[in-house]
Amino acid sequence: MSCALIIGLGHAMREARDRYRRLESEVRERAIELQRADANKSRFLAVLSHELRNPMAPLRNGLKLLDMQPNSADAGRTRAMMGRQIDHLRRLIDDLLDVSRIDRGKLELERKHIPVEAFVRHAVETAQPVIDAKSHELVVHYAPEPVFVDGDLVRLSQSVSNLLNNAAKFTPPRGRIEVTVHATEREVIVSVKDSGIGFEKGDEFRMFEMFVQLESARASSPGGLGLGLTLVRRITEMHGGTVEAHSAGWGHGSEFILRLPRAAAIDVAPPSAIEPKRSTTARRVLVVDDNADAADTLGRILTLEGFEVRVYNDAAQALSCAREFKPHVAFIDLNMPGMSGFELATRLKADVLAGAIELVALTGMGQARDLAATRRAGFHVHLTKPADTSRILELAAGLGGTATQVAD
Repeated sequence: MSCALIIGLGHAMREARDRYRRLESEVRERAIELQRADANKSRFLAVLSHELRNPMAPLRNGLKLLDMQPNSADAGRTRAMMGRQIDHLRRLIDDLLDVSRIDRGKLELERKHIPVEAFVRHAVETAQPVIDAKSHELVVHYAPEPVFVDGDLVRLSQSVSNLLNNAAKFTPPRGRIEVTVHATEREVIVSVKDSGIGFEKGDEFRMFEMFVQLESARASSPGGLGLGLTLVRRITEMHGGTVEAHSAGWGHGSEFILRLPRAAAIDVAPPSAIEPKRSTTARRVLVVDDNADAADTLGRILTLEGFEVRVYNDAAQALSCAREFKPHVAFIDLNMPGMSGFELATRLKADVLAGAIELVALTGMGQARDLAATRRAGFHVHLTKPADTSRILELAAGLGGTATQVAD
């Protein structure tokens, strides 16, 4: 065997050993990552079960109080409490759905040219009850001149309100929260700074991971699923931006800085006319849902608002009624036994009322394929349960527009 061949074989063997060691190291690191992810997920499921159970006790107690004292002065307080707990449950479920959609690449942005002040103001309004509940001082500094981004108003507002909620939760009562908006030539910066518990060096990266709650967060027991910051990071990245966290350590407060690409300013013409409100008393509304409690309560709300309402738990009966009732708008569940909501919508449009009815899907189904299916069936709007009551009343009154829309 020649010397050159021996040297070549030696090089090949060394390269093979090096590749094996690299592969072995990568497999070991991957196993550690999977173990950590599995541990995080197990902790998350435990937190989830706890968080979902928490609102159930006051809701059950509230129902008992209303049964025992239906006309008492405390009934209003009880109903307000139940409303707050239901809103809390909805936020938990919305966070879970949003993270799932983003993880599967199913979350779509409705990008528009929007002023930064608009989504920051909306975020402040959304987070204000949480801030007020702990008597925090909130100071907001807007940019001296209007600045714009190309983004989804709802999702950017959600990101900033999550930062505000986070600041409020992890700041002791009567703390201070400061929001500052400024811009450079290329980017818009939104800072949310608080006087709260802060965090240790190194945690500024982990806190944005899914299923992770910091030890300092668990120690202060503020509640929540730990998904808020994950959503902030994912939504910001979908807009081509970044988010970062800073703290001088435990007890020294936190600052979260959100950066977004800046868009050029444009002149927005004011609307030429405002559509007059239509009378609710002349509007006929059809509600179809095999969940009798959901259908009945929605029907009662619409009736109290002055609409003429028919409620059905069976799609075939609703179809028969529609020929005589001739509703202006129909709120239809999708998954029903027998005739589905999709088939009912198609037949209402084609066989019964042609184009004279506005169809609203009111359903727990909210994935991209579900939205595409409702469009094909002729629905004008897709609402996911539990839908905002004011939005339902808008649509019932004919003030929701006629183009196909999606509302979460």
